[in-house]
Amino acid sequence: MDWQSLTLQAPSRFWLFPLLALLCAMALWLGSRHSLRLRVVALALRVLVLCALCLLLALPARSETRVKAFQPSGTWRLLQTAAEPAPGVTDYRESLPDFVARLRHALAQGTPPTRCQVSGQGVLAAQARDAVVALGLPCDLLPSPAAQSAQTPALVRLQAPAVLQPGEPLLARVQAVGNGKVSLLLDGVELATQPVQGEQQAKAGPQQPGRHVLEAVLRDSAGKELQRIGQVVRVGERPRLLLLGMNDEQAAQASRLAPEMQAERIDVENVDAARVQAVQLVMAPIEALYRLQRAQTFALSAFVARGGGLFVTGDGAKYVVPEGLHDDIRALLPVKLLPEPKPENPPDPPIEDRPVISNVAKVSVCFVLDRSNSMGALIPGKSFTRWDVAIKGVYESMAPLSLDARASVMTFTLSQTWQAKPQVFLPHNREEMYRKLQKLTSDNEYDEAFFNTDIYAAVKSAIEVMQTEKSAVKLIIMLTDGADRAANSAAGLRHSDLRDLASTQDINIVAIGIGDAFGGSDPDAAGARKVITELATRPEFAFLPASAADAAVANKIFVNSVETAFRAFDDKMKKEEDEHKRRLLERDDKLKQPPKVENLPGEFPLTLTSFGQSLFGADALPTPAPKLGWYSRNILRPEAAMALGLATNDEVPPAALAFCAYGLGRVGFWAAGTRPESLGEAAGWADFPALYAASLRWLTPREIPDLKVLAEATPEGITLLDPNPDAIYFERVSGLEDVVFGLELNDGVLTGEGAFGQGAHEIWERLGESERRIGDVYVALAPPGDSRFEPAPKAPPRAPDLQAADPRLQQSHRTDTGVVLFLSLMVLMVLPLERFVRRRA
Repeated sequence: MDWQSLTLQAPSRFWLFPLLALLCAMALWLGSRHSLRLRVVALALRVLVLCALCLLLALPARSETRVKAFQPSGTWRLLQTAAEPAPGVTDYRESLPDFVARLRHALAQGTPPTRCQVSGQGVLAAQARDAVVALGLPCDLLPSPAAQSAQTPALVRLQAPAVLQPGEPLLARVQAVGNGKVSLLLDGVELATQPVQGEQQAKAGPQQPGRHVLEAVLRDSAGKELQRIGQVVRVGERPRLLLLGMNDEQAAQASRLAPEMQAERIDVENVDAARVQAVQLVMAPIEALYRLQRAQTFALSAFVARGGGLFVTGDGAKYVVPEGLHDDIRALLPVKLLPEPKPENPPDPPIEDRPVISNVAKVSVCFVLDRSNSMGALIPGKSFTRWDVAIKGVYESMAPLSLDARASVMTFTLSQTWQAKPQVFLPHNREEMYRKLQKLTSDNEYDEAFFNTDIYAAVKSAIEVMQTEKSAVKLIIMLTDGADRAANSAAGLRHSDLRDLASTQDINIVAIGIGDAFGGSDPDAAGARKVITELATRPEFAFLPASAADAAVANKIFVNSVETAFRAFDDKMKKEEDEHKRRLLERDDKLKQPPKVENLPGEFPLTLTSFGQSLFGADALPTPAPKLGWYSRNILRPEAAMALGLATNDEVPPAALAFCAYGLGRVGFWAAGTRPESLGEAAGWADFPALYAASLRWLTPREIPDLKVLAEATPEGITLLDPNPDAIYFERVSGLEDVVFGLELNDGVLTGEGAFGQGAHEIWERLGESERRIGDVYVALAPPGDSRFEPAPKAPPRAPDLQAADPRLQQSHRTDTGVVLFLSLMVLMVLPLERFVRRRA
């Protein structure tokens, strides 16, 4: 055995030697009943075993030194398509994983190729090249002979926006290969094109609202059409602008400053949620917002929180008491308005803003439905089940819900399943949910005591979701047909704790129990009734239909509960309005003349901030900058952004134009009015209307197209990304509402009686009584087979060939199994021998 090449892999473990020495010292004591000679022999054997164990722990290894060579040679080519043999090139026709494994083995052996090649085209060839390059080997992508000989021109890609805002120009680009003439058509009219970076680009001016068809046509030198592709571009309607509380002069000025919008004027007294929901943007002077009632301010703040826009001007600010604004309005503004100083008051009295939640809805309802097997039982004397009653209640109670209300649906057995998290339910969504619940079945999950429902966990989960809901009134409607699982009571869980938790979060719970499990005087029935009464946040919110006839109409409890929630919202708004008036009266008693917003006259030059530069451009302001005639003193809120400032002597410059986000929407504030005397020099500034209109456009929410539809459209069929098997699909001819063609859905593909013709098609979906347009497609005829062309991926810079490296010595260590086995056998043999010697003595 070569002991010179033997080393230790873990010499740091020799710290065990002191411990072994201690064990050896202890081994000296063998008792007085043994002779000295016997103790010496036993000690020697024990020391031998302990030394062997120490060596084993240090891992004896064999040190080896070998010469590592790296000698690349030759060229390897992966054939994905047919190719002619080449001298000095080794061809491999195999899969990419096998080829990569072959290269890895060659690299490990030090004999890789000097260069690799991939013969193919398209994405697969690019993936193969990238995989080889990732190993550190140079690789070239060789187009196949078929791709090299494909000279027939073809259109590759057409790019254009699917949706345009009113007044927004259309920019379209098309890419083609081969020799041919490319033209772009918009609604059949040819557009002027120019080459830009290998593409043909065209720009069209603003188009009328509605549907427009953009097409790219490829022709040969003789003018024969070779290929036509296209897409549908929709231009939205002009945004609707609600002029709130403006007089005739103010409304006329606002209409002139927003020519791209459909302006509509409304008095403060007539503002409600329905009128606000019908527009995209609200413009109002601060004085009009000061006169709003509590329910109106809630409707306005909820409109902005859901994504609407609000633009506030300083008109009438001298009549506004800052503390008299509702909390919702103060929270909306991107600035704090400062009151005028009074001799008896400090210069800038602090305005305390109470925390305000950006509520997005009046009411949020969560339906918690038991879906255990027993819910499939028939109502006595009826032809429908308890589950039918439950889903009918959900369907009917969703009818009054609109954009100012949200709903969610959870079903439960031992586990909870959210069929829909809180969202707005429009008629189409309501139909989808009803059909989804109709198909729902129980999961047949039982615990050890054969219970199939966990009411406690379901209601707790609903509370956790509802407590984060931004709604004025929150309601949970829970329906079950039996008692809660016994394990919850055994664990000390009490349903009254859930009721108390819901009450602290301002959530009401309506608990409904139907079925025979709640009748009778036995302990099980009493326990089931107790669950219902303990969960309900009010005694009148616990419902236990006493008869089968009452259980059959339990769906009305859902409807009545939702109506009660809306009445509770009205009561809440009235209570808050009364509280607001009470606080104003208390303030008026202390201050005979409460301070109004301070309006400062003078000449105040506008300044452009970095945010204003990104919004309007770096050269938005002329030199010298226009001066405003007066402004309402303000302080910018920390979360807001200033677009235009004012050059004043204040330590903190005030904002002339500021913006902030509120929920999903945006709010803008213009510190001056819109009258000429307040605008000052800005009234004669030629670019001021454009800057004002740009501010309004930035506040207007953009339309987001519904992308549910369409993955691919060919003459054979139109593929849907998320088809609904319960829906009816049809094609409607654009501009002719009564001309429709029925479509059939098979495996996610829509087909008609014949092939789809080339051109634009408008696809609609009908579910129950509601229908909606789900998308536009353009069906293009496939180009001839010999003209298909897939552009080769862009190749990286050519890497140099691999070069041979000088041989180097490589030293390695491996555990010497022979020594390990020898030491192990010695331990196993010596220990019994030592014990045998002592026992024989």
